[in-house]
Amino acid sequence: MINDIIEYSIVKNTKISSEFLTYTQNFSRIMNSDFKKIDPMLYLDLVMETMHIFRILEGELDSISLLNSEKNILELFKYYKKWTYLKPHDDHYIMFATLKSEKFGIKYLLLKPSELKKFKNDFEIIYSAMLPNKNALKSIYRIFMKAANKISTSKNQ
Repeated sequence: MINDIIEYSIVKNTKISSEFLTYTQNFSRIMNSDFKKIDPMLYLDLVMETMHIFRILEGELDSISLLNSEKNILELFKYYKKWTYLKPHDDHYIMFATLKSEKFGIKYLLLKPSELKKFKNDFEIIYSAMLPNKNALKSIYRIFMKAANKISTSKNQ
């Protein structure tokens, strides 16, 4: 039984390490590119990966020392996890939208939530979802790094 527990722990930690490494690589590649040229589908994937890492690290995130601005970002993601959005929306989120028109076909866009109504006359809005904006993702990434540093230093002691 103890061997099963140790084996599970090793596999779990290795899986988390591997997932976190993949996440950091994807994050760097996407976030260091010109935001106006980011493929909306890649951004959506990055947000989903961020939420996955958030759920994995959530217990650790509450136990690290954070600045007030970091605590606010952490709260934003805790609300987002429950599909609850903080106002003002344009300050915290970006809208992922799937639009359709006979002239342009299907189009994927990232835009401020308040800008979506501009497209209602020319496009049929197939799908839209609010996602944490680039600033929120960068901030939670820094918080993830603090948590990872805490985890790695506590393992080395």
